[in-house]
Amino acid sequence: MSQKNTLPIPGKSLAYVGVCLGGVLVFIFLSILPTNKAIKRVEREINLTQDQIKEQEALYPVYTELMQKLQADDPMALPFPEEVPLARINVNNLAAIFGEMATSNKLEVITIVPDFKTIARDSSQLMVEASFGGDLFNFREFLVALGGTPHLRKIEEIDIITAPDSKTFNLKFWLALES
Repeated sequence: MSQKNTLPIPGKSLAYVGVCLGGVLVFIFLSILPTNKAIKRVEREINLTQDQIKEQEALYPVYTELMQKLQADDPMALPFPEEVPLARINVNNLAAIFGEMATSNKLEVITIVPDFKTIARDSSQLMVEASFGGDLFNFREFLVALGGTPHLRKIEEIDIITAPDSKTFNLKFWLALES
């Protein structure tokens, strides 16, 4: 029979080996594992950020096109002039002014009547009642032109009367007057 050679390991040495292994395990659990979790979390954030960057790079041409359209003058934009009061002397010319505006927009002028009851000595506005005949799209263009008038304060009423062969548009609007 053969005799096995065994090394006698003292108990103190086993205790030191156990303490060292325990220290290594504690080091692994307290520093390496949390660091690994943090690294994986940061890698996920990096991947999300890279995806967002790719998405923004894909959308950048659309963004620049929209910004160019936003900065360009829009031909369909409505005019918003600063309000300038109409001189009281020019009140007699209202029919001619708005009549010309209507005919330039291919509308037939039926009546344009300033309501002189609204003009008082201290009044700063005048109501005008007008009637036009024509096409709805031409009336729309007339309204845009009317909105561009610097004397217009507000449009109070729009009444559209439809007949089989034509349309009549009745308006009540207020103009700013010099005091």
